[in-house]
Amino acid sequence: MNIYHVIAENDVDHRDTVVEAATAKDAMAKVHLKADVGLVQWSITQLPGTVDYPRWIVMTSRARMPNSVQARYNNIALVKITEEYAATNQRPKMISTRAQGVEIVRHLGHWHVGKTSRSAFQKAMAAAEAQAIELNAAKE
Repeated sequence: MNIYHVIAENDVDHRDTVVEAATAKDAMAKVHLKADVGLVQWSITQLPGTVDYPRWIVMTSRARMPNSVQARYNNIALVKITEEYAATNQRPKMISTRAQGVEIVRHLGHWHVGKTSRSAFQKAMAAAEAQAIELNAAKE
């Protein structure tokens, strides 16, 4: 569970509440049940140190192929970013350990980009996203 600081404002009163909930949407729903109707503005912030940010992300880039290849190919990589980048929701500029905010890069190869969801690229992306979710769920 994460801890959120929720402020609900209207013309009549201010409700300043600290709520424990799974998501920000759940926190707003809990406060909305306690508050009077007619809420105009919500302000919600997550208290520091109460959430684990996803540090493994999936990145893609265009793959270089010989001139004889006419089709498009994209690279797919799993990238572990630093805590600072994860907390501020920033993404590295390139798939490389030289990029700022990158700790580990796992290249998963280059894949043909087709027009449907059955293409090799789409299947590899789905597998990479599942692997990123699994890595983020595992505690280090």
